[in-house]
Amino acid sequence: MTETETVVDTWAESEMDSEIETETQIEVESENKIETEFVTETESLVVTETEAVVGPDTETLAKTETETETQVKLETETQTETETQVKIETETQTETETQVKIETETQTETETQVKIETETQAETETQVQTDTEIEPDTEFEADTEVELDTEFEADTEVEPDTEFEVDSDPESEYDVESEFESETKTETVTETETVTDTESETEQLEIQNFSPLYPEVGASVRLLNDKVWNFCDGYEISRNNRLTSYSHKDDYYPKSLPLSFSCAQDADYYRVSISRKADMSNATTYLLTGTEVLLEDLFTGTQYFWQVDAVSVADETTYRSAVYTFTTDAGPRAIRLDGVSNTRDAGGMAAGEGYRVKQGMIYRGGLLEYITPESRDYFVNVLGVKTDLDLRAENESGAGTSVSSPLGRDINYVNVSGRYYVDSLSNGNGINVDSNGENDYMLRELRVFANPDNYPIYVHCSLGRDRTGTLLILVQGLLGASEKDISLDYEFSSLSDYGTLDNPYNGFFPNCLNSIFNYLRRNYTGDTLSERIENYMLDIGLTAEEIASIKTIMLEEVE
Repeated sequence: MTETETVVDTWAESEMDSEIETETQIEVESENKIETEFVTETESLVVTETEAVVGPDTETLAKTETETETQVKLETETQTETETQVKIETETQTETETQVKIETETQTETETQVKIETETQAETETQVQTDTEIEPDTEFEADTEVELDTEFEADTEVEPDTEFEVDSDPESEYDVESEFESETKTETVTETETVTDTESETEQLEIQNFSPLYPEVGASVRLLNDKVWNFCDGYEISRNNRLTSYSHKDDYYPKSLPLSFSCAQDADYYRVSISRKADMSNATTYLLTGTEVLLEDLFTGTQYFWQVDAVSVADETTYRSAVYTFTTDAGPRAIRLDGVSNTRDAGGMAAGEGYRVKQGMIYRGGLLEYITPESRDYFVNVLGVKTDLDLRAENESGAGTSVSSPLGRDINYVNVSGRYYVDSLSNGNGINVDSNGENDYMLRELRVFANPDNYPIYVHCSLGRDRTGTLLILVQGLLGASEKDISLDYEFSSLSDYGTLDNPYNGFFPNCLNSIFNYLRRNYTGDTLSERIENYMLDIGLTAEEIASIKTIMLEEVE
């Protein structure tokens, strides 16, 4: 090949290579264009995605705004809670101040309570002292003879005005338990209620819109329970016991009297005063926040007067009611002493024309060794017993082994081996006068009643029936009580546990009682039982002055 051809060929190859490079360039540019378009599309997509992102940013802003509002709301609530906390702390402080105030008021009420209990104790001591005083206008003259309408005969009828009278128609009276309406009962508080008696410091006005509810004005009320009422109703002296079977438990407890009233007068408390005198002197006082008071151990056959004061402490004013009355039926006045059996008042019966044996002066019953602390406190501090006359023989059931009474060291304790019935029924330990004209035991027993400082007296043996009954038959008979009333009081022991402990045979009570009456009738002169007993007492050594003292202490005039 020539040089020219070689050059041509080289040129041709060069041209081809150039063409190929051109095509390659074109392809590269085409690819670059495609890549550019892809990039453009990609950028478009990025822009679209960016727009998609920008779209939610608006919602995010809204959400952020909402969150901001929520945050503001939370801060507001937090501020509210803070204010509430401040309010609670303020209220807590107020409650603390109130608590301090309440504690101060409680301390004041406690001091008031102490004051009332002190005043109540003073009133109780005054009442006990008053009850044991002898009023000059009721003294019984030593030379006065108390006549009875009848002397003892088995078939003799005793005049109604000289004995316990029991209405034969129980429906004609207000029965405390059956007729009192339960809706009238309200809270009753005794003198220990935390109120202050400010009568001396307050103005006294007439009470408004006041009326008594029970008892009705002037009503008669029966305190005897049904079994005692049936025992006393129509009682007569006979050859047989009144009861032929025994329950061997104390069936004699009296009813309480729920005294109640209504009052529209504004008051902080009420003061109810109960008295046996129309002028309301020597009254027993009860302080109440309600309108009912439960009366216990009232005298029988007695007219009571009562009055209510409505006290307003803030106004320093006392509003006083009129004086109202009720009367308790006649009959034995039984006393409840827990731990002691056969207990009652030895007074209350008629003692001749115009006189009555005082109540609240002589109490009788069984041994005291088992008396409860509450009953001992009531017997000594409320009923005011001062003397324990123990008729048991020395060393009998602990009698005479101590110089003090079970009622306490402050009680006058007298131990005498008591006599009972007549010698033929008591192995020579009766009331009989011996061959020397003496009965020293009976003399010592009777002299206890001649001293006014000994009253009120509690006289007892073991059962409260035989030795106790014998002594009180003589005392009640001296004072002018009828044989029928004496017999009823003596046989009342058959309603008790102690009095029937040995199952007394039918006819026991009349037989023992009549042994005393017959002995006095055979051996001593006098138109009445009182006169014969007085001569017997003189015979054993009691002086006329001592006999007169017993009558003066124990008798009261009645209208």
